Amino acid sequence: MISHEKWKLFFPKNLKTTCIACIIFAVLAHLFVLTNIIHNHDSLNELPNGYGSGLISGRWLLAVLGKIAGKFWGNYNLPSYNNILSICILTITACIVVLIFNIQRPILCTLIGGIFIVAPPITSMLFYAFTSPYYSLSILLAIAAVWFTDKYKLGFIPGAVMCACSLGIYQAYLPITIALFVLLLIQKILKPCSEIKVILQKGFLFVGTLILSLLIYFLALQIQLKIQQTSLGNYQNINEMGKIDIHELPSIIKNTYYQFIAIPFKDYCGMSCTLVLKISLFILNCISVILVILLLFWQKRRLTTILSCFILCAIFPLAANSIMLMAPHSSIYTLMVYGCVSMYLFPIILIDLAAKDLFPHVLDKAKRRFLQITELGVILSLSVAIWNYVYLSNGNYTAMYYTTQQANNYLNSLITQIRMVDGYQPTMKWAFIGENISDPLHGNPWNNTFNYGGNLNSLINVYSRNSFFHNYTGLFPLPLVSDEALSVLNTDPVIKNMPCYPTDGSIQIYQDIVVVKLEDIGN
Repeated sequence: MISHEKWKLFFPKNLKTTCIACIIFAVLAHLFVLTNIIHNHDSLNELPNGYGSGLISGRWLLAVLGKIAGKFWGNYNLPSYNNILSICILTITACIVVLIFNIQRPILCTLIGGIFIVAPPITSMLFYAFTSPYYSLSILLAIAAVWFTDKYKLGFIPGAVMCACSLGIYQAYLPITIALFVLLLIQKILKPCSEIKVILQKGFLFVGTLILSLLIYFLALQIQLKIQQTSLGNYQNINEMGKIDIHELPSIIKNTYYQFIAIPFKDYCGMSCTLVLKISLFILNCISVILVILLLFWQKRRLTTILSCFILCAIFPLAANSIMLMAPHSSIYTLMVYGCVSMYLFPIILIDLAAKDLFPHVLDKAKRRFLQITELGVILSLSVAIWNYVYLSNGNYTAMYYTTQQANNYLNSLITQIRMVDGYQPTMKWAFIGENISDPLHGNPWNNTFNYGGNLNSLINVYSRNSFFHNYTGLFPLPLVSDEALSVLNTDPVIKNMPCYPTDGSIQIYQDIVVVKLEDIGN
């Protein structure tokens, strides 16, 4: 048996606090998605099983893990089970963050556990329950890479491999690795008696680790593509990954900075979608700037140290939002901006440094009082932000729940109308003309407020609609005509003159085929 003292060394108080905070906030924020069946467009397509797009999206390790799990375990889309497993993995991840920055105080560990479990990208990820455990593992690897690289002499080797594996599951989590590297350098340079030479060595080590991880990732990707005799798809311009027009680079960098710096004033992928969040982030950013200046000047640091610190602080927004550099021509949504969560970690690191290194040496009562007030401001602002994210998570899950129910009712009504058309026979084939239903009376008012990425306001026109028919209405297999027959019907003058659904006459029996006219198509 493990003694109490050994257990305390293995699982110290700061990690215990972080775990408890993660569990509590996970229940508060994500209980709805753990106890209800809700689906978005991609989740519907992975029913009853699946793990998402693998190799053709550059996610070579996701493909490998998915196949292994499918053979020995299964890749079933089980929202409760999959998302509970994801939360467990994310809890371990939050603990690693605490270890990386050596955060000891319970309140700060609580805040880290809270923000890393309720941030919008996590809520968005849980919409994709079919793949959420894999994505959570990607986050774990991305952050563990920082831990190994910093703590061990040859840690850059496992660090680079872990980072490459994280990229091989989901590329959008690389920014959190880069952001934590930058924050770690800022923390080191702000500590008393820090040496620029040592900081530079660490900086080169971190950059080298990132470069090595990219080389490993691309090498593994090319090997897998060759083995499978396939190529990258064009979804989200994944086939253009790593290719940036040098002439576009200045504007891309400018936009990367702008989107990040503007978060307290303008919502960015759900990170500041309420006034409360905008105010909280503004306060936290102001405090961070003030604390950096105080930590430098109250310690009377050299000019080279001050300049180095300011350069790192200037790099931080670019690092945290580097997803825009990675995918400049892609549509960035909530799931992809996990790197931006690091902006909440910045003030925590700074007040921790002030408490450990600056506060004991600042004898002036007024300065001590100022630091106490500043610390209180960080704790209160971050607490408010976490609670607001809890609220928004529940709102987004509720909105998606109603979206799912509305689609179920709408499509069931469509099936009923098909079966009630004069002359209908169960043996008849169906033909849907066009793709999208245009119904002015169909909408979801919940999504006017709750609109995280992954949360849709309608499911009646998604690419996975047939899967909805299969799983929600029990219509399996769907009695569709062949593609050749559909092409003929698309050009038939009789079909062209039919009205579009839900107008009367939009469902007719024609040539022993149930024709459902959804929209007008090209002449």
